[in-house]
Formats: sequence, structure tokens, C-alpha cells
Amino acid sequence: MSSNSGNRFGRFPGEQTNQNNRITFQFDGQSVNSYAGESVAAALIAAGVYATRLSEKGMPRGYFCGMGVCWECIVRINGISTERACRQTVEDGMIVETVKAVKKEWPS
Repeated sequence: MSSNSGNRFGRFPGEQTNQNNRITFQFDGQSVNSYAGESVAAALIAAGVYATRLSEKGMPRGYFCGMGVCWECIVRINGISTERACRQTVEDGMIVETVKAVKKEWPS
């Protein structure tokens, strides 16, 4: 996965990432280079990843609001399935995975 360091931004408006402190995490088994202070969403966008979960019908879903309100960027981080990529700061060695929706079963 690529990581374009020219298009980096922090978790909050105007916040800069620390580009002296490069870290690596895994997304669906692939190494992603990032910088300390970046959100998971920012790092994935910089690496060209725009879908973080699959809908009930298998359609890719991804970033929408970028501030934690819509829950479209849900990922599994270190085994926890309900993390918002836009609200979590990257950590060296973390494991991030795509979340696949479970079909809802309605009582008959």
C-alpha cells in the first residue's frame, strides 16, 4: 500500500502529524506506513484505502463524516469490532481489519 506523505493531516483541524515518528500497522494483512498522531482513517486514506467495512449485501462502505457521528468507518482494531477509524489514533503494530456486516434475522 502506498503512503503519500504529502497529503497527511492530524485528528483535529490544523493539527500536523509528526513525520519524524513513522509507525507501521496492519490493515487486512497488509503493512501500512503512518505517522504518530494520525487517525486510522487518515492513514488508510493516505494509503489509498477508502472502504473499511462491507454492508449486509456485501457493498463496500467507508468514510462519510470524518468526525465520528455516522459510524460508516467502523473497523476491527486488535479484535474489537466497533471502532471508528476516524476517532482512533494509529499505534505501532496495531491490527486493523475490515468489518463484514451480519445479516439481521427478524423473528417470525
